[in-house]
Amino acid sequence: MLSATKLIQQRLEDLNLECDCFDKHSLLHQGEIILCDAKSAEIFLEQSADNDIFVLSSNPSLQEGKRFLAIGAKGYGNIYMHKKYLLQALDVIREKKIWVYPKLKENLT
Repeated sequence: MLSATKLIQQRLEDLNLECDCFDKHSLLHQGEIILCDAKSAEIFLEQSADNDIFVLSSNPSLQEGKRFLAIGAKGYGNIYMHKKYLLQALDVIREKKIWVYPKLKENLT
């Protein structure tokens, strides 16, 4: 199951991907992948230990990506990434692996 913050939901709708919309007060199902914008990511990372958090940023940076991964994000990328790459990222996260964009991956090793 996929859930997303309102900002991310609009982007997913543009890509013809379905998801449930939620906010910080919503009840989430255990095991969901939560796609959230960078502005609200810390709240969800603190409150959603049973979920995989995929942070999408309109202006991704190495520093921000490293910070979100350090506090538990399972993925970090650009909100405007191509649908093909977004679907690949979701598959990786469903496999309980971590997904980041290539430049960030290079800087993590």
